[in-house]
Amino acid sequence: MRHLPDADAKNKRPANGSDRAVTRNQDGENVMDWDDVRAPANKTFAVGEPLSTLSIAELEARVIALDAEIARIKTEIAAKRRQADAANALFK
Repeated sequence: MRHLPDADAKNKRPANGSDRAVTRNQDGENVMDWDDVRAPANKTFAVGEPLSTLSIAELEARVIALDAEIARIKTEIAAKRRQADAANALFK
């Protein structure tokens, strides 16, 4: 296991400001849980990035995020079209 920086004994959080709780091994040393190594679920990404290194769960999360973004964009397009139609109606 990898070692973490010294922890603040009061709140048992790593001294580096991370919000992850410290786990201690049998020797009392700070260690990192492998679950903490994973990227956060809300990680930003760019269209066109390589996908081969992503897990199925990460790919599924990306699809959900992109579907939500597409819906948001379509809503904005519809609002702008309504606004443009209303403006065009004034000048007829």
